[in-house]
Amino acid sequence: MNGKHCPICNKDIGVLAIMKAAFPTRIAYPHCKSGLVYKPFPWLLTSICLAIYLALLLLIILLYQPVFFIDHPLALLIQIGFALLLWIPFELFLAKVLRSQSVLSAK
Repeated sequence: MNGKHCPICNKDIGVLAIMKAAFPTRIAYPHCKSGLVYKPFPWLLTSICLAIYLALLLLIILLYQPVFFIDHPLALLIQIGFALLLWIPFELFLAKVLRSQSVLSAK
């Protein structure tokens, strides 16, 4: 098996199943409802991506303080949405790495 196909039903799990998982080690494949996990999981690469993401988020907040500190009821939702949108490229990168370098197995 490889990192792209479910070991139970042998169908491609896609990138969205990895991105929708709360934790990348707890993937629930929607087709056959099986719990999947990647082995070995690249913890070092994930930690580096998280550190770069947090540094980038902090830099953007510091550079654009007037935009982020607005007294408006929807400001918090906009800030959370921005933080989530900023994380998407990192998550896509990690999903591509997992699919190419790790082996997908059932829990």
